Amino acid sequence: MRKTIAALLLLAAASLLFAADDGDVTYMGGTATQMKEGAAGRFDFSSASQLRFVSAGAVLEIPYGGIESFQHTREAAVHLGVAPAIAVGLVAARRHNHYVRITYKDANQVLQVVVFEVPKAMTAYLMPMLKARSPQAHSPSECDCSLEPIAQRPLPPNTTTGSAASAAPAPAR
Repeated sequence: MRKTIAALLLLAAASLLFAADDGDVTYMGGTATQMKEGAAGRFDFSSASQLRFVSAGAVLEIPYGGIESFQHTREAAVHLGVAPAIAVGLVAARRHNHYVRITYKDANQVLQVVVFEVPKAMTAYLMPMLKARSPQAHSPSECDCSLEPIAQRPLPPNTTTGSAASAAPAPAR
């Protein structure tokens, strides 16, 4: 029993050593010609005017003033059927990949789209930072819903005309 527990602890410690760093970001794809799909790198937040993705072979600069929209999405890392998903869900939490899509205009005013895979912990500060540094950008996750109660909203004008509009509804059968 002790050997089993020791082996499990050793396995857990080894998995932590080989786990990806919390700052690692992967360029998944997009229209940026200087980046290759699957390029690993890091975000450089030091500039107040642009977000930089620094990879081994290239640097991608995204001006905050040019960002038109950004969105965070989460997808299951492995897609299972219903029964296997329930079985796995009872035993362990399912793993999810986190993606950030940024649509922006580059220095030549050409519309660009990039998608990055980011660590889960990074979304907690990346999304508010993008919102603060690019207030003109639209985030599809934001709700533009009205908060006033339905009873206080003005009714739309009645556009129906003729005798059919004034007729009483037919009784239910």
